Amino acid sequence: MGGRRVAIAERPAPHLAPEPSTTVRDADGLWSFELHGSASAASVLVLLPAMGVPVRYYDPLADELLREGVALVRADFLADRVGRDPSQRRDGIAALVEGCLPAIFATLQEQMPAAAPVIVGHSLGGQLGLIAAARFAPELPVVLAASGSAWHRAFRGIRGWQYLAG
Repeated sequence: MGGRRVAIAERPAPHLAPEPSTTVRDADGLWSFELHGSASAASVLVLLPAMGVPVRYYDPLADELLREGVALVRADFLADRVGRDPSQRRDGIAALVEGCLPAIFATLQEQMPAAAPVIVGHSLGGQLGLIAAARFAPELPVVLAASGSAWHRAFRGIRGWQYLAG
């Protein structure tokens, strides 16, 4: 079993080049986003993260997309990581849908008017993408990653019928 040796190429570490052309932060610290790519891009992916997942988790994906020349918005939802008095918080799904997503769309319209946005959402990001598309741009394509809903046949008895009705 002398066998051959196979060289395994190591993947380069993510470096997120090119640098973002725009970074927008919410005044209340609930969200931020970065825009990467050329103003002449034909389309732009709007990457929306899962709840509690920092944007750097997606760096390998973002870096690969940027290497391929894909324009990209990297959103970061900070509300669940902001340590403020709960009685003073104005976060939640409504704050993200009514604050972050319209800001992303307005920035894209201003800086990449020819680019067709495509929302790519992971878990909560997928749910937010669907809500935003339904509310602001029903024609907007949305790609969901691990953003499912409960399948009624996975539950027995009355509970399954409740999920089906929902």
